[in-house]
Amino acid sequence: MTPDNRRIAKNTIALYIRTFITLCINVYTSRVLLEALGIDNYGIFNVVGSVVAFSTILSGSMSSACSRYITYALGENNLTRQITVFTTSVNAMAFIAVLMVIVLEIGGIWFLNSAANLPPGRLQAAQWVLQCSIISTMLSLLASPSQACIIAHEKMSVYAYLGILEVCLKLGICFLVIGYGGDRLIFYATLLIAVSITMALFNILYSRIKFPEARYSSKWNWRLLKEMASFSGWTLFSNTTWVLTNQGASMLINHFFGVIYNATLGIANMVTGSAQAFVNNFTMSFTPQITKTYAAGENQKCFTLVNRAARFTWILVLLFMVPLTIEAPMVLKIWLVEVPPMAALFIRLSLFVNLAISLGQPYLTLILATGKVKKYSIAVSIYGSLVFPITWIIYWCGGPVWLYYVVFMTIYYLLNFLRLSILRQNCDFPWMNTIKNVYLPCIATMALAFIVPLFISFFIPESWFRLLVVVSLSFISTSVIAYWITLTSYEKEVCRQKLSALCLRYIPIRLSN
Repeated sequence: MTPDNRRIAKNTIALYIRTFITLCINVYTSRVLLEALGIDNYGIFNVVGSVVAFSTILSGSMSSACSRYITYALGENNLTRQITVFTTSVNAMAFIAVLMVIVLEIGGIWFLNSAANLPPGRLQAAQWVLQCSIISTMLSLLASPSQACIIAHEKMSVYAYLGILEVCLKLGICFLVIGYGGDRLIFYATLLIAVSITMALFNILYSRIKFPEARYSSKWNWRLLKEMASFSGWTLFSNTTWVLTNQGASMLINHFFGVIYNATLGIANMVTGSAQAFVNNFTMSFTPQITKTYAAGENQKCFTLVNRAARFTWILVLLFMVPLTIEAPMVLKIWLVEVPPMAALFIRLSLFVNLAISLGQPYLTLILATGKVKKYSIAVSIYGSLVFPITWIIYWCGGPVWLYYVVFMTIYYLLNFLRLSILRQNCDFPWMNTIKNVYLPCIATMALAFIVPLFISFFIPESWFRLLVVVSLSFISTSVIAYWITLTSYEKEVCRQKLSALCLRYIPIRLSN
């Protein structure tokens, strides 16, 4: 295994551990927070949070630009350029922070006073939460260039430790709130600022100590700032379309079928969101290497890495998608006291949508690495936005609620071919080779992986025993089929070597001559 592959494997493990721990703590934290605040205060906190969260579309797009340019500069191995990019990123995030404060102060206060429908006597507390949320968001923005440096240098273990520390601090303040005798909502919002300050300082100080480019220079590079603004602007365009498409679907379902199916949609989104978190961590471990190799002009190595990331991402999704698709009703019975209607079907269909999105992530990373995002952003916004009008027509004609997922799935599978077409124009990407060696083997693996566990599930009644059997068989069958169909000869050899090393370490059997 090459040093790059070992680094990717190590980073992936660190990110998986981070995701698992943070997921468990967040689930428990939400329960403790609800107990600490009560239903009304918890609802107020979420209302204010939704106001601030919408503004993160802009900040998220700018953060993506910072991360891309810092990683690209590292790939060029030019320290002067790296310092310039870092300084420009700090200046850009400072400008975005000031802009967000102005917008949130005006729009947020208007919303709370005019349209939030708050409980009597809780306006002052809601305004306090808004101010605390604005401060926390500003701190996060100012620290994002430093966090981008950590990711660009592939220090994923540090990134994982900081993520775990943050959720532990938030869990700790929930217990402090339980013992507080005053206004718990105001107290909780104030403590969140302390957490934000702590995390921002950790990111900034670590980057300044460890990375030579994390130094602020007084020189402004207006040309680079303009270039980053253009990049983030087109990214913002496509991100906004994605958010509006999802929110629009929720509005359509609520209008045509009522709030009960919105609850079902929320359950499905929660399940697939948790699954997507693991995939995002895997993708993040590949992202710096893809950007660096492209920046260094090692196109063939970069293309190989992108296709490898797509294959392994597909396999990773299938490993938990196959058993969850088959055993969705049982999982819902274990998890929920009252299961919303059609929840199992929603989860199953949303997992197939998630599979389509996951396959395209490595290719999107390469598009961002090229910096040529205008054509992609326009195309993906046009095609992606078709989900809303097509779904509206289907519902208006009396179609069932689950057809939303069929439309979503169809469009986003086709978008993967659009990405290949754009990559061919941007960097002469071998798209036919990708279809032959990535897309077709992945589809075949998906079709075959369901056969054995699905067949067995027909002969065993729904129970804990069947759940364990299906999960075990799904893991084995998916792994074996993926090994023979999806992986390349080199990847198979690496897998055999790693498996042999594990066997020699943990099963020390001496063979006599």
